[in-house]
Amino acid sequence: MAYQLISLDMDGTLLNQQKQITDRCLKAMKKARQQGKYVVIATGRSLSELTEYEQQFEDVSYVIAESGAVVYDYQQKQILNTVTIAPEILDEIAMVSQKQDIMPQMFIQGQTYCGAEQKHRIKDYGMGDYQSLFDHASLPVDDVKEFLQIHRADMEKINLYHRSAEERFQTLQEVQHLNVERVFAEATSIEFSPKGVHKGTGLQFLCDLLSLDLAQTIAVGDNYNDSEILKLSGMAIAMKNSNPDILAMADHIVSDNDHDGCAEAIEQYLL
Repeated sequence: MAYQLISLDMDGTLLNQQKQITDRCLKAMKKARQQGKYVVIATGRSLSELTEYEQQFEDVSYVIAESGAVVYDYQQKQILNTVTIAPEILDEIAMVSQKQDIMPQMFIQGQTYCGAEQKHRIKDYGMGDYQSLFDHASLPVDDVKEFLQIHRADMEKINLYHRSAEERFQTLQEVQHLNVERVFAEATSIEFSPKGVHKGTGLQFLCDLLSLDLAQTIAVGDNYNDSEILKLSGMAIAMKNSNPDILAMADHIVSDNDHDGCAEAIEQYLL
């Protein structure tokens, strides 16, 4: 099989522990594009959370953002597709978010928003390593409840960050009945996406656009929100630092994110 496209998760995959892309990975991405291959970023992040990597993404063709809710043409700088959560479901998620000290992170048209007060204490929700990212990429909202009501028909994705894994589990029990995609992310977060939407549906959209078969694609990831794209792609590659479930579903395992695993995937399996 001649593979034509590789999708790379960001956190825990393309990015090392310092949230950097290594020179070897950048060189491998460039070589792939030079050979006519498609390099795609498939991430739970919003477009606004990718701006610091803009200069390093010159060889990225497309971005599957917000776990599939947004597909973006990185070369043409335009959104190709968006999917939103049903308003009535968002209303219920909003009600649940008011019951505990939960930090909602809200995604609209590739931009993230979060509570102005919570934004400066995200370490309370197990997200201290991302403080600088929230500072520059997530816009502050003074009244989260009002914001959620105003934008109840526009929400592509919402993350609920909790103070502990136990509190996250409590929220999960309350939302089990909702017709929405939900997946654990980071240490304390639940990601909510429109029903049937995940990174894999973003990959399918791109394959349809580019007249590619899913069998011609490779996906690289490390965590639960990568599972669907790994299942759908022609080849599933897990980082060595992946959680056990992702390691178990992989066709191949490459080095961890601190040792150029993504470059290894490109060099050995795409080129």
